[in-house]
Amino acid sequence: MIVGLLPGYAKEVELPAVVVSKTIEGIEINFPVGISASRNDPAQPVAVALTIDLSDFVAKVNTLIGAAWTKRHIDLDGKLTHNGTLLSIESPALRAKVHFHVRPGFVPSSNGSVVAYFVPTVADNRIALTGRITEFNISNDITRHAAEALNLDDLVRDKLGALLNEALSAPGAGLPLPPAVQALGVALSTASFVSVGGKPSLVVEGTLPAVAGLLLNL
Repeated sequence: MIVGLLPGYAKEVELPAVVVSKTIEGIEINFPVGISASRNDPAQPVAVALTIDLSDFVAKVNTLIGAAWTKRHIDLDGKLTHNGTLLSIESPALRAKVHFHVRPGFVPSSNGSVVAYFVPTVADNRIALTGRITEFNISNDITRHAAEALNLDDLVRDKLGALLNEALSAPGAGLPLPPAVQALGVALSTASFVSVGGKPSLVVEGTLPAVAGLLLNL
């Protein structure tokens, strides 16, 4: 009988967790990262799953957006004031609601908000977020039309998306694998935002060549 075809073969290992840090606009964000490797057949590639805990990022995102608001020209030269940002998981997407106060200058000022959903995708073995706006709320209709003329909703979505991509590029840049295993090459396949044990998380899955199983005791 071929060993690779033995019935019931299944192994999984948990690698030591690490913490990846990223500093943006002077704010340090910590991403605890866990990784597991498994396979059901020693002749097949090794499946890997990376779980990135986003709790610290979610807790600090309001401060981060506030720090970046003027420096990254989200404020429209003073026309737009940031009043708070909330992130939540609605799997497989990350939901962002940005509150603001807008003063177009020639119409009444007004409070408002933008709701956008960001979905992670894997392209060229990297994780990238694609955002879409689902709500654009401004209480004054005249001000809303003026804000639309300024493309305010697209501006907030694009700037927020850039910040999210920058932050998540740190833990998503490479799997915390032993160097000898990492050198074999990881092929990423899927990514999704989920809640793991009540914590907002990004889960990334991929595969390693079958030979990696020998290095991981699989």
